[in-house]
Amino acid sequence: MAGPMSRPAAGAPLVASGIIMKGVGGLYEVLLDSGQQLSCRLRGRLRRGTQTPLPGDRAELIQSGDAAVPWIIDRLSPRHSFLLRPPVANLDRIFLCFSVSQPEPDLLLLDKLLILSAVASIEPVIIWTKAELLPQPQRSLLTAPYELTGYTSFCSDVCSVPAQQLLALVKGKLIAFAGPSGVGKSTLLNCLLGAAHMETGQVSQRLQRGRHTTRHVELFPFAGGFLADTPGFSSLELPVVGLRPEECICGYPEFQQAARQCRYQDCHHLSEPDCAVKALVLQQPKLQDRYDRYVTFRKELDARPSYRQNRLI
Repeated sequence: MAGPMSRPAAGAPLVASGIIMKGVGGLYEVLLDSGQQLSCRLRGRLRRGTQTPLPGDRAELIQSGDAAVPWIIDRLSPRHSFLLRPPVANLDRIFLCFSVSQPEPDLLLLDKLLILSAVASIEPVIIWTKAELLPQPQRSLLTAPYELTGYTSFCSDVCSVPAQQLLALVKGKLIAFAGPSGVGKSTLLNCLLGAAHMETGQVSQRLQRGRHTTRHVELFPFAGGFLADTPGFSSLELPVVGLRPEECICGYPEFQQAARQCRYQDCHHLSEPDCAVKALVLQQPKLQDRYDRYVTFRKELDARPSYRQNRLI
C-alpha cells in the first residue's frame, strides 16, 4: 500500500488503514496512520464472520458510497494477541488493578486474569490501588505471595501514584487497564494522561462494588502507543473461554518452575506422589492460598468440558 490513504487503481474505492479505537452500537472509530479519525461500519461479510473486531485491531477501510457513514471496515489484520475479558486486541501489557480494600480484592479473579494473560502471551503488571486503606503489615500479607511470582507489581494510593514507573512500561506499547469496577483504573489512566478523560465513580457501599463508569473499551494515544480503559467486571469463567486444564498452571510461574522436578511429566499437582509443587507450598506457607486457588481452577477445568472448538484466547 502506498500510504495510509491511497487509490489502488482507477475507479477503485479509496483505501485507508488504521487502528480501531472503540466500537459502540455497530459503529467503530478508527484512527488512521495519518492521524485522522473516521467513523466506520463493518462490511457485511465481517458482520457474519466469527471474528469480532476489537479495539486494538488493525483495520483496512474502503469507501462505502453512503454519505451518512462514508467508510466501512473491509478487512482486519492478523492479531498477535487478544482477550475477550477485557475485549482488546494486540495487547503488549495488561495492568491488572485490584484495590486492597473498598472493594475487597478478588484474588480468584486476579489469578484467572494472570492465567489468561500468560496463555495469550500478554505481560501482566499488578497494581494494588487504594494502598492507604490498609496498614502496611496487612498489605504485605496480601501482596507478598505475588512478589514470589516474578510479576512486576506496584502499590498506589491517593498521595502516591507510580506514574514514572508506569510510564516506562507504557512507551510505544498497547496497554489495557483491567480489573473490577471501583478500584481506580480510570483514576490511574487520568494520572498518566494528565487530564480527566474518563468519568470516575464511587464504590457502592451495599455491594462493595464500583459503579460501571466505563461502559466500553476505548484507546487513547499516548507516548508512542495506546492506553485502553475497560469496563469493570466481577465474574470470569475459565471453561467458557476454552482454557485447557493443563494451561491452568501458566498463571503460576512459581509453581511452573517447581513442576519441572515432579516425578510425573503430566503431574496435575493435586494428589500425585512426589509432587514438587506441593513440596514447595509446604516449604513456603505464604503460597498456600495461591495453591488453593490453582486447585480450584484445575478441578473445575477437569470436571467441565471447555469450549475448545470455540476457543476465545
